[in-house]
Amino acid sequence: MRSWVAPATGAGIFLTDLAHLVGIGVPLHSTLSLTRGLGVLAAVGVGIWMLLNSDRIGALRAMGLTMLVIVALGPVVQPWYLSWGLVVLAPVATGKVRTLVVGSSIAAAFIGLPAGRYLVSGLFHADPLSVAVALLACLAILTLPLSPFDRERLLARWRRHGDGGSAPLDDPGPSLDLVEA
Repeated sequence: MRSWVAPATGAGIFLTDLAHLVGIGVPLHSTLSLTRGLGVLAAVGVGIWMLLNSDRIGALRAMGLTMLVIVALGPVVQPWYLSWGLVVLAPVATGKVRTLVVGSSIAAAFIGLPAGRYLVSGLFHADPLSVAVALLACLAILTLPLSPFDRERLLARWRRHGDGGSAPLDDPGPSLDLVEA
């Protein structure tokens, strides 16, 4: 079984089906060899370009992008292969690259699930109110520790156990180490 997840493989399957549709008998393995080979050559070209421009792009960013391109243009793509480049790229991602990192992380999570399409289908057919409540609960769980209220509580505790309250309210000092000496 061949997967459409790998763009080079998907292009080979598509071109073979298109050729058969117009009456040209092209073997699938030949088309796959061609498209996969072109994908690998393109990935090597992008990798060399990234290497030559890594001073301008940034070494870590160039390495992460190169890893993602090699995976995307390779003959086989498994969602967890993307994590190699995403982990390297995440600390330096900004702008559209950050959007790519977040989007790829989300997509990889659903592509990799054995029953991912059923999960997405169930999500689209679920009660919208239930989905909204669940999303708001997740948002609250994730953002409450980062809220200003929690920050003020941590700063107050730090002042009680730290330097005796000499630090200004907006200046947490060098760390929020709450361990008493």
